[in-house]
Amino acid sequence: MTKIKQIIDFEILQKKINNTISVEEDLIFKNWLEDDQANLTYFENAQKYYQDGSHFDQNSIDNEKAWSNVSTHLTTKSVYWKKVSGFVMATAAAVALLLISYRVVYNPDQNHTEVVDQQQEIVPGKAKAILTLSDGTRQSLNEEQSLETEIDGTKILSDGKSISYANQAKALAELKYNLLDIPKGGEYFLQLSDGTKVWLNAETTLKYPVQFIGDNRTVELVGEAYFEVAHDKNKPFYVKSDDQTIRVLGTSFNVSSYPNDEDIITTLLEGSVSVSGSNNESVLAPNEQSRMNRISGEIGRRVVEGQEFVLWKSGKFYFQNKSMVEIMKILERWYDIEVFYDNEAVKNVKLTGGFQRYEDFEKVKMLIETTETVKMMVKGKTVILK
Repeated sequence: MTKIKQIIDFEILQKKINNTISVEEDLIFKNWLEDDQANLTYFENAQKYYQDGSHFDQNSIDNEKAWSNVSTHLTTKSVYWKKVSGFVMATAAAVALLLISYRVVYNPDQNHTEVVDQQQEIVPGKAKAILTLSDGTRQSLNEEQSLETEIDGTKILSDGKSISYANQAKALAELKYNLLDIPKGGEYFLQLSDGTKVWLNAETTLKYPVQFIGDNRTVELVGEAYFEVAHDKNKPFYVKSDDQTIRVLGTSFNVSSYPNDEDIITTLLEGSVSVSGSNNESVLAPNEQSRMNRISGEIGRRVVEGQEFVLWKSGKFYFQNKSMVEIMKILERWYDIEVFYDNEAVKNVKLTGGFQRYEDFEKVKMLIETTETVKMMVKGKTVILK
């Protein structure tokens, strides 16, 4: 059955949502809306996307400031793709708008519009983790399973989406560690016994004490996590990632330390942190980012918009001039897919924009393919870029 795409002009939808639509455009919109029930669903989803959204966030940091840099482009007059310096660059408005919509197509055999079936094999990630206790016992944590236990005077509670530790009167004589492992396609929220909050991204492992004893608080990270460290001037907090160590007293920062990435990236939002490697040390101020090269140990520093690097924990993705290789690495972890390249040139295509973290993969695929420089072939959970 042949299907021909027939999508209403995005500019009309933009104006309707922003109440700036003309009389003539409103007539076009109403005729399109009355043509098929699927069109109403299409528009309602567009409205809902800009009114709310899925949020993994459980803290008070306002990530909407950064997200507004993307979503407020809805009020612009055009949505388009263009080439810049040899690369395809997506406007933030194009990313934001295209990904909230269903793909509407025309079916000549039935003479009405319908919504293309969503990709069922590839789904966005959700809360899930494997907890390994100090005695080696492993416990699966997910939205269908809760946990309540007490080990060595520490109460451990999980509602399936998060886990927390609460010290009781009894103090441990020695450090005992737990391990929280987040698989591909997962995320999890952790509150440590000192009150420190940690948001863990997909394919991440954190090793931490059940109770912090002694003169410091030290955890070990592989992958990506956002920390809100509880202030304690007498016990500095350390995050170890390979050869890098971060020292803080109480602050908010993000660490990306995936083994297959060249750099360990630390982004500071509040407070102050000291980042040290094998060769040098760098002290970061808010909205500064360090990159430590895994091979040389050298640490570089730059000024950034810090909120853009932690949108993932609030249920959003944002890419600023990122290559397809960088983008697909992130999507590979989140959607639990395998990515291959049939065309090496595709790796150099760069995009800017953002979308909701819980979007169906078919919509992500649709957006990337609108560049007309990238094609995706999906087979089960394997994605091949051509």
